Amino acid sequence: MKYIKLLFAFTWLASNVGLSQMNIFNDQFLFKPDLNCRDYHSIQQTYDKGYILCRGATDTTGGVRKIYTELVKTNREGRPMWTKRLLKGDTTYLVSVNTIAQSAQGNLVLATSEYNVSHGQEIVLLCMDSIGNTLWSKKYLGEGGKGYVFKVIPTTDNGYFICGSTKNATNVEFPYCFKIDANGNYMWGKKMRRGTDSIAAFYSCIELPGQGYVLAGSSGNKALAVKIDLNGNIIWDRNLFTYSGRFFDVTKVSDGSYIFSGSNADSSLIYNANLSFVRFDVNGNVIWQKGIDPNPGPNFDSYMWQVKAPSNNKFIFSAYVSNPIPATHMGEIDLNGNILWNSQYRSKFHTFNYLPCNFVPATDGGFALNIMAGTIASGQSTFSTELLKLDNNGDNDCEGLSYSLNFKNLNYTPSSGIVTFTCGSASVYNPTLTAVSIKDSILCETILDHAPLSTVGVIEHTENHFLFQNYPNPSDGATNIAYSLAKPANDVFIEVYDSRGSVILKKNLGKQNKGNYSEPFNLNLSAGIYFYSLHVDGLRTSKYMLID
Repeated sequence: MKYIKLLFAFTWLASNVGLSQMNIFNDQFLFKPDLNCRDYHSIQQTYDKGYILCRGATDTTGGVRKIYTELVKTNREGRPMWTKRLLKGDTTYLVSVNTIAQSAQGNLVLATSEYNVSHGQEIVLLCMDSIGNTLWSKKYLGEGGKGYVFKVIPTTDNGYFICGSTKNATNVEFPYCFKIDANGNYMWGKKMRRGTDSIAAFYSCIELPGQGYVLAGSSGNKALAVKIDLNGNIIWDRNLFTYSGRFFDVTKVSDGSYIFSGSNADSSLIYNANLSFVRFDVNGNVIWQKGIDPNPGPNFDSYMWQVKAPSNNKFIFSAYVSNPIPATHMGEIDLNGNILWNSQYRSKFHTFNYLPCNFVPATDGGFALNIMAGTIASGQSTFSTELLKLDNNGDNDCEGLSYSLNFKNLNYTPSSGIVTFTCGSASVYNPTLTAVSIKDSILCETILDHAPLSTVGVIEHTENHFLFQNYPNPSDGATNIAYSLAKPANDVFIEVYDSRGSVILKKNLGKQNKGNYSEPFNLNLSAGIYFYSLHVDGLRTSKYMLID
C-alpha cells in the first residue's frame, strides 16, 4: 500500500511525459439517500484519471422501500461515463456500508452488504472491469452468517483483504477480517475479541507487503489498533482513550510508523466528541497523540474519517466537524502533528449527520473529495453526492473556506489483550444490476487538462496491441512485462521512465509477428514508482510498476 499511495504524488500523462495541469471542479449528483445508514461515500481515481464513486440510495415504489448501492464512473472532468445500481435485499432500516477498491489490473471491486432473512446482513463483493461488466461476485459469511464490511483493499498477490465485523447468535459483535484471492475465493478469516466487549468492528486497514496488515477500529468504548501477520496472527494490539473513542482509518508513513485517525472523548458525558490522531512506531509504541481543542465550544459528534500519507513528511485528513456549522474538513498535517492548512466545505451545501467523507489524492497533485451534502429551503430538502476536485492546498473555486482547527496533546495510556478465532466462509452470489439515471449539475469548474473523447475506462486498449501489468509487482527489479499484438508490427520497443518522466531504459524489440510476448527485465533501481510504455508502430500504452 505504501507504493500505491505514493503513486498519487507523481504526475503522469498517458499521452506524453511531463507535468499536467490541475483541474478544479464541483459537481453534484442528485439522488435520494438513505440517511439512516452508515453510508461510506467511497471514491477511487481510475487509471484513465477519472473517478469511480460509490454511494447508497433508496427508492420507494408501491410503498415498498428498497435500498441500493450505486456506482458512478466519471472522466477526469467529473462528467458521468457509466452508472450501475445494485439492488440489495434490505427493505427495513439496516446498517449498510459501501466501499470500493481498484486492483493493479484496473478491475473495480465493490464491497457492500445484502440482507438475508435467515442470517441478517451478509458481506457481498462484486468485481467489475473498467466499464462495469461483472467478472465475479460472491457472498461472505462471518460468524453465524452475519457480516458487515467497512473496507476492501487490493493486495500485492493480486487478491484482496477485507475488514468489518461479524455477529454471533447472541448478537455479540466481533472485529472481523478475511483474505481472498484474485477470483474472490475465500482463503482465511479471523474474528477478534477484547475481554467481554459486545460491540466491535474494524473500519479500515492497510497492507504491509510481505509482512501482514494493520487494522483500525474499536472494541467496546476503546479505539482499537491491531497489527497481524499474513495469516491473521496478532503481532501487537493497542486500545486507547479513557472514556470512548474509535479509529476510523490508518496510514503508513515513510519511516515505517503509522498514523491512526478517529475520535475520542475527554469526558464520560461526551461520546466521540473530538477529532484525534495517534502516531505509533513500528512496534506499536505511541510517538504522539493529538486531539482537537474544542474551545470555544464543544464539537459533538465530530469524526476524523480518513487519513493518507502521499509524501514523506506530511499526511492529509478528511473529517466531519459539527461546530460551529456542520461541515466537511480537509487538511494537511506534518509528522509532528502540526496543522499546515485546513479548509471546510459548506458554502454551497451543508454536510449532514456524520456520514463519512472520503477523498483520494489525484495524479495531478490535487485531491478529489466525495461527500453527501444538501440544502433545506422552504421546508424542502435536496440531497446529493458532491464530487469536489481540489488543488494541492485544498482550494476549490466555489467551495473551501479557511477554518482554524487547534490541536492539543493527549496523554492516554494504551493497553492490549485481544484474542483471535478462525471463522468465515464464502458462497455464490448472483447480483441484480441495472443502470441508474442521475442528474449531474456543475456548480463550478476550471478544467485545464481535458480528457480525450475516446476514454472509456481504466484498461488501456488499442486496435493493435494490449499491455499487461508487469509481474511480479512490486518486485526487487527482476520482473516481466507481457503484451499482445493483434497484427504484425514493424517497430516495437519498451521504455522505462522515472517519476520525472526521464527515460532510464529502452529495449528495442524490432519487427514482431502477431501473438503474445513476455520480456524479462532486471532493473537495478532504487525503491519507488516507475512507469513503462509499450510502443507499437508509433502508438503507445503506459502503466506503472513498483520497486521495493
